[in-house]
Amino acid sequence: MFNELTLNIEAQLAKGSDFAIAQVVDRMAPSSGKVGDKALILESGEMIGWVGGGCVRGIVIKEALDVIKTKRYRRVRISPEGGSRETATYKEYVMSCQSKGTVEILIEPMIAQPEIIIAGKSNIARKLAALAVAADFRVSVLAIDADSQMFPGVHKVYDKIDFTHFNNLSNTYIIVTTRGENDDLAVKKALETQAGYVGFVASTKKAADLRTN
Repeated sequence: MFNELTLNIEAQLAKGSDFAIAQVVDRMAPSSGKVGDKALILESGEMIGWVGGGCVRGIVIKEALDVIKTKRYRRVRISPEGGSRETATYKEYVMSCQSKGTVEILIEPMIAQPEIIIAGKSNIARKLAALAVAADFRVSVLAIDADSQMFPGVHKVYDKIDFTHFNNLSNTYIIVTTRGENDDLAVKKALETQAGYVGFVASTKKAADLRTN
């Protein structure tokens, strides 16, 4: 189970997906979840792993989805006596299972590494890529005739300006620095994505010309 969970975590990180990890940190018997049990909860609500039975599962998925949204950890206590204490990082629930055990679960957000997509292979593009790599961004480059030797350390180099290579752009910055190589088309394609930010490196005149087209 541990190896399967590790592989799933690596797969989600590679895809750039946000998710949550839930771990049992305390329990009082009888409860099916044991200290150290872990589960991965995806944005879709799918749970991979084990932290307890049906009485715990629904609560953990509900809270995990909120943790992913708020990007803030939460400790959840599920017990026969329940409770009304609630803060931004703590919440109590009544244990509805007949076993009447108690379990405490820590739910932590796993936020994908922020990504920069650079369109173009100009000198500015190369300098920007180097800075982004040094700042621990996941960096991809889109440019005709570009290769990894031109952009050392980046995650991936594509030889065409095509943003369909990327599934989730919500945590992504796109910088267009094509310097005269189909600028208008590159900017148009970038603006059609769901990227959180789109920037265009150009002179004042070039930027003004592009706005009028």
